[in-house]
Amino acid sequence: MINATRSLRGASKPEPLATTDKYQEKREAILVAAAQEFNQHGIKGATLEGVASRVGLLKASVNYYYRRKEDLAADAMLRSIATLHELVSAALKAPSPAEQIRSLLRGQAALLAEVADGRRSELVSLNEVRALAAPQGDQVAEAYNALFRKLRAIFSAPGVAASALPASALPASGSHDGLDRSAQLDRLDRSGHFERFERFDRFERNARTYLLLTLTTGMRVWMLRFEPEDYVRVADQLSDLLIGGLAREPERWREPAALDWASIASGEHATREAFLRAATTLINEQGYRGASVDRISARLNLTKGSFYHHHASKDDLVALCFEHSFDVIRRTQLLAIDRLASGGQRLAATACALVRFQLSDQGPLLRATARSALADASRSLTVSHMAQLTERFGLFIVDGMIEQSIRPVDASMAAQQVATMINAASALRWWVPGMHPDSAVRLFAQPLFVGLLTPCPARGVRPACQSGASADLSSLSPGVPSS
Repeated sequence: MINATRSLRGASKPEPLATTDKYQEKREAILVAAAQEFNQHGIKGATLEGVASRVGLLKASVNYYYRRKEDLAADAMLRSIATLHELVSAALKAPSPAEQIRSLLRGQAALLAEVADGRRSELVSLNEVRALAAPQGDQVAEAYNALFRKLRAIFSAPGVAASALPASALPASGSHDGLDRSAQLDRLDRSGHFERFERFDRFERNARTYLLLTLTTGMRVWMLRFEPEDYVRVADQLSDLLIGGLAREPERWREPAALDWASIASGEHATREAFLRAATTLINEQGYRGASVDRISARLNLTKGSFYHHHASKDDLVALCFEHSFDVIRRTQLLAIDRLASGGQRLAATACALVRFQLSDQGPLLRATARSALADASRSLTVSHMAQLTERFGLFIVDGMIEQSIRPVDASMAAQQVATMINAASALRWWVPGMHPDSAVRLFAQPLFVGLLTPCPARGVRPACQSGASADLSSLSPGVPSS
């Protein structure tokens, strides 16, 4: 395995020039315990004392290896990134993009099964990658960006123009609902007789890579409802869903008309709403610790006293941000139920509306990872509310399968993918800068319905889906990969 933690030696206590096996074993035990501590309590709630107690050490002993909690968090994250890097490297050896996606998801499922069975130590979640400040955050972001760029190779393979293929050579669109169509086209083109084109432009590659990476790492959240022996089989079902899309007839899928935003927006006091938006944005961008009361107040040009006039504490504000986000999701779902008769239409309209909301002046929604900042009782209630709203997506999916607008899928698993996609959309502008909310739907939401390897609707042979001027991704803040 790549020694991902070596780059942080300057931030942690220096290692002896010649480390012993005992030293390395103790350090590995600390990293494993740190993963458990951070996964349970988040960076904010975790403590070095908590890590020490998990390995039967005193805090002073952990301090010999890591003087600061942030150093330990960074090393734990680099350890997870290195593991994912190995999964991606193995997946890229597969002969086609479709098979690479399958290989990646199977690899992640096998890893999760080993963790669940106790055959492998727990890895820290990467949900709080952007919550670390410099210098640790910069080093983690660099490693995460390298992982992102490597995974992006899946969407960099050229495609084959269907118009250049004889009818007899084209795979049947009804075969496996077109799941392996792109892979078959790639194989057909190896003879050199067919026209090739760039399947995805720069914007599409980044958006789809971010979606695939998010859904892959998100498997650890919902996979627990299955037995470890079934994880790989479940990954195969997820592969079918992501490659083929949710829509039963992807070629006929159209972006739904926008829902009435006025009906979605909350009607509460403007100042309170402004606080919630500012706090949500800062927590999403910088984590709980980075979203200080001073920064929230400064963003609104208000005093700290004004903050405490509206909110008892920052913890209270996080809970209110969740309530506000749940209210937006609930209102959008109920509006779709009221306006649309089809389950497939309700699902698509709700998903697209919430992706637009994430990038609108009224957004974003608070990311699910912020629940780690809540007290245990509040966190449990928040997780329950999240699950209930996600299950409503599942009801839409079941209705869609009955009416045959959605392919036969595991409705609960599919609902998790929709919810994860919506949740991740708040950070989409970091990966695809300068996009308009309408462009985000085509770049990020549509692939989940038509398939990750299916190009956007035709404009000539293959269109670019973004609107507006292109942007130099390398000029943005950490968290955005360069080309």
